[in-house]
Amino acid sequence: PSQTRRFRRSRATISHLQEEIAKLGSELDALKSTEDIEREEFLRQMLEMNARIRQFQQKASAELAERCSGPPSADGKQGKSAEGQNVSDMNETMDSEGMLTDSADQMNKMNAEVHVLEEEYQKDLLELEKLSQDCLVLQLRHELADVRAKRALMEAVMKETKKLQEIGGYPFHLSRNHFVCATIIICFLDSTQARG
Repeated sequence: PSQTRRFRRSRATISHLQEEIAKLGSELDALKSTEDIEREEFLRQMLEMNARIRQFQQKASAELAERCSGPPSADGKQGKSAEGQNVSDMNETMDSEGMLTDSADQMNKMNAEVHVLEEEYQKDLLELEKLSQDCLVLQLRHELADVRAKRALMEAVMKETKKLQEIGGYPFHLSRNHFVCATIIICFLDSTQARG
């Protein structure tokens, strides 16, 4: 009777662990799916940022080329007259500094965005790793409970076999048959668990 109770408790524990493993397995799958989506979003944002940087570089190059080439002078060559050269140079310097400040601000903003995205990605990876470890621990507990249940069943069968030997004077070869029966029962339980 106590062996039977222990066996039933072991079965209940195994059933509970199987439910927990299934639950963690679905959570793990959901996290993997979320991770894939976030990775795709991260890559999309990086490509978008790369396109913005290239666009900015092209715009800056075009503006710089435009400023370097002035209106045609009286002799038909590109350039500026000597009179307005100093004023024009100062304006270009101020415009260039403003453009550099804007560029630096845009780069800082983009770097901050990249940093935030990388932190989120690392956080998701750590969460996924922890969930995987939890799932492994539950699986090991399940296997341990299963082994304990099999052991309890074997002990119960051996104990009953021993009692039968003592009571009825059964020869030793019959106790081997009981052991074979216990082994068959365990195999049946294993196949039932595999299906369930």
